[in-house]
Amino acid sequence: SITSLTGGTVNDIAISGNYIYAATRNLGVAIINATTANAPTLVSFVSNFYGEGVAADGNVMGQSTWDKVYLFDITSPESPALRDSIILTTGTGEFCISGNYAYIHDYDTLRIYDISDLSNVVTLGKAYTGGSWDGTVFVEGNYAYANAETNGLRVFDIIDKSNPVEVA
Repeated sequence: SITSLTGGTVNDIAISGNYIYAATRNLGVAIINATTANAPTLVSFVSNFYGEGVAADGNVMGQSTWDKVYLFDITSPESPALRDSIILTTGTGEFCISGNYAYIHDYDTLRIYDISDLSNVVTLGKAYTGGSWDGTVFVEGNYAYANAETNGLRVFDIIDKSNPVEVA
């Protein structure tokens, strides 16, 4: 247990390698070295932005603050470097980073971004989801799964990132 996080509510977590990234309501994102699982160590906080959601994959970590997603280079997890941000139309909670792409469910739209160059994030594609106040998205293989609250779960084929197609 990392007791120093008790001053802020943990809203979301992500894991990349031996590190846990915990989005905290008032403290930003806590970076925890979990190399020794029974003795995790808090190594730093990346920012003091409100921590709504967090996603990480490889050397990239993103933090959502509802109306924006901040992207960090975490090549050195103890010293993450802010590289870019994505301004959202309405907002998101949890989102997904998978490989060179960020998948963000921005209210009623699934948006896909190329993040291979963190200093030059590019919008690739988008698809209408049917609406969701608290949008979340998860990616597995060639599919993105987005909640649409009262409109259910929407599944998108994302083989062509520029043109995601709803399949279920």
